Amino acid sequence: MKRFFLAATLALALGCGQRDFSLSEGCSHVFKGDFTDFILKGEFLSEDGAEATIAFHDDGTGSGYSVLLHGGPIDGSLKTGSLLHVRNQYRTLEEEGAWTPLEVAVRGKNISVKVNGRDVVCYTEPDEPWRLPEYGNMRLGHGSIHIDAVKGTVSFRNLTLRKAGGVNPCDTLPPLNEQEDRAIRLQQEDFPVIDWHVHLKGGLTAEMALAKSMNYGIGYGVAPNAGAGGVGRMLADDSEVYAYFDEVKDLPFLRGVQGEGRKWTADFSPEALGIFDYLFTDAMTIVDGKGRLCRIYRDEEVLREGLTDQQYMDMVVDQTVKILSNEPADIFANAFFLPAFLAPRFDQMWTPERVDRVLDVLAANGIALEISARYLIPNARIVSEAKRRGIKFTFGTNNVDADFGRLEYSIDLARSCGLTKEDMWFPSMSTRASRPTVIYNRFNDGRTELFNGKDLNGWVAVTASEAEEPVFRVEDGCIIVSGTPGGYLRTERQYGDYSLHVEWRWIGSASNSGIFQRVQAGDGVWPVTYECQLQAGHAGDVLGLGGAGIVEVPAGPEVRFPRKARVHADAAIELPDGEWNRAEIICKGRKMLVYINGSLENEITMTLDAGYIALQSEGGPLAFRNVYLE
Repeated sequence: MKRFFLAATLALALGCGQRDFSLSEGCSHVFKGDFTDFILKGEFLSEDGAEATIAFHDDGTGSGYSVLLHGGPIDGSLKTGSLLHVRNQYRTLEEEGAWTPLEVAVRGKNISVKVNGRDVVCYTEPDEPWRLPEYGNMRLGHGSIHIDAVKGTVSFRNLTLRKAGGVNPCDTLPPLNEQEDRAIRLQQEDFPVIDWHVHLKGGLTAEMALAKSMNYGIGYGVAPNAGAGGVGRMLADDSEVYAYFDEVKDLPFLRGVQGEGRKWTADFSPEALGIFDYLFTDAMTIVDGKGRLCRIYRDEEVLREGLTDQQYMDMVVDQTVKILSNEPADIFANAFFLPAFLAPRFDQMWTPERVDRVLDVLAANGIALEISARYLIPNARIVSEAKRRGIKFTFGTNNVDADFGRLEYSIDLARSCGLTKEDMWFPSMSTRASRPTVIYNRFNDGRTELFNGKDLNGWVAVTASEAEEPVFRVEDGCIIVSGTPGGYLRTERQYGDYSLHVEWRWIGSASNSGIFQRVQAGDGVWPVTYECQLQAGHAGDVLGLGGAGIVEVPAGPEVRFPRKARVHADAAIELPDGEWNRAEIICKGRKMLVYINGSLENEITMTLDAGYIALQSEGGPLAFRNVYLE
């Protein structure tokens, strides 16, 4: 390689010099000297397809490290900021066609790289680093610094080199024991070590995620949920998608999104979701035989209703095939998950015929298969068959909190099944833009009927005492509530986000009742819940019962039941006695909106995320009808 040598003068070493130059393929700039701790800082501009490296601590024996400059799409090739073979990067923060700030620093045993002002590498070399034989001399020491153009032309300006002092403020975690670490072995082979399924929830912040990613040598794909029914950051519509993407677009993560529930294809436009690097979904929420959304990871929602184990399993497989055939996802996450009553018989339930049905649709649609480090699925039999078919793979965790391991199961299974870097999926392989979005579920014309108009199937009565006559009964398509003794009629299932529609009218004189949201388990007569008040003259007030807090109402020992009055306290928003009133209650995350006869009367912030829905017996008789969710 032809080299143009630039002597590192004392002034340059002390930060008083700078260099502006361009390098074409086969050319180098060398800073001659015996450098140890330093900060190399400046800007670079790459032409399309160009590639360069910055090597340091080269004592002439092949020692030291190299940082890569290489832009372009997320296609599996190593990208700008990679500390080669140790902390590889797969998404560049380099601005195409623009000058991009760069900083490479060595402070003691720590190497840091910043691209466009963002930390992308913070690697502390342990006392006994693990290296492949061909990289046996890859260690910190001392020596020259040289910039080599590998391909195309790369230009530099305002380049300064100075001696570094102190410690790297990003170096907050102890170095790993590389003799026992799995990720460094894959990094040395340039095998992509990426957790594509990380959620910022359970105390995990973006700052914590970056620190872990840099320390572990595992790239993170960070994703919110687009849809309803999940846990963590939830996006409700296109406007929230664009707002979220603005928050994360410049962060040094792969930027993903999870299609949550089965309505996301109708709630979001392909254009909005298309701004993310990738999209994944799972089959942990299915539509059961009665058209109900069922989260099979929640035991209380798994309603078998006479189905045998094999029949329920067939329903899971049918739904999985339907999801993967109609929802344009890149990655099948939490793949082959089973509800708790089937999971212990994973091998027995996932027969070769059932596995084939799922793999057929993955292969046909170019969908990657996630190897889940959290659920330890799928197994080697499924992964080996998927590899044989040419299906690509990703690693993922689906973390609950900030402590979620280092992809141990995923890496071990990849090794045992002989996966290579060519088997791994990247966004450049995505087919979702060419796949149609099919609205294939109807969900009972968009409604979930809580009351069928015939009987109280799906409801549970809780009362303070027994009564001679039923407290709750069905008559003329309505739920009739006696009002005494006190209690409530709750749903069998718990719900998270929804829009609840209820109509009520008094039987005789107007009295007192309520509609409960987020009722917690236990079936106490006065449960932990939020009451949307129906009391005459106060319909639309909201109370927190049993310790349920209302953020907008100051707590204190004197506040037994926090109460937030309706907006139009003195207006006649309730209809005359005997007429049907209408309540619409929207619960989204921890926000609740209450409309009475079309008028927005309340908005509160709750402290509960999900629970039962209930109709109260208190005060006097009344009737309910048209009880449904949208």
